[in-house]
Amino acid sequence: MIDVNIRNVVEDDFLEISCLAENCNPMSTMTNSVYHLFTKHFKNTSFVVENRSSHEILGFLLGFISQDDPNESYIHLLCMDPILRGKGVSKTLIGMFIQTVSQIGCKKVKLVTKPHNTISIKFYTKMGFKSYPSDKTVEIDGINIQEDYDGHEDDKIIFTKQI
Repeated sequence: MIDVNIRNVVEDDFLEISCLAENCNPMSTMTNSVYHLFTKHFKNTSFVVENRSSHEILGFLLGFISQDDPNESYIHLLCMDPILRGKGVSKTLIGMFIQTVSQIGCKKVKLVTKPHNTISIKFYTKMGFKSYPSDKTVEIDGINIQEDYDGHEDDKIIFTKQI
């Protein structure tokens, strides 16, 4: 396995994060301004995985603590270069995020994923995240899907984990 270092983001990471995100299917990509926002304003709760020798960014987790409910945190994006998938690095990133936000007092982590992203669904379920029903969800194969969550026909699975 490649020797990696995990560290908090710095502002200059945003362009490299953006390039990696473009190749991180089936994840939705964002405009560069979103990545820049996280590397500028959410450094304590966002992380990159870099090749220790080349310093190339091979993965990232962008997250934050809710401004409205400080007991709740949110993982906005998690992306890993395919060469590191299945090696436990994403699990380590989530662990670092949970440790960071729980030390600040958070009790819950939330995230969303698309219903067709079966890899993410399996991964987050294995990590102890649960999809919960609401009056706006339909259940398909034991997973609660919220219809039109991010707009018309943009359904999402809302995952939550108590910490």
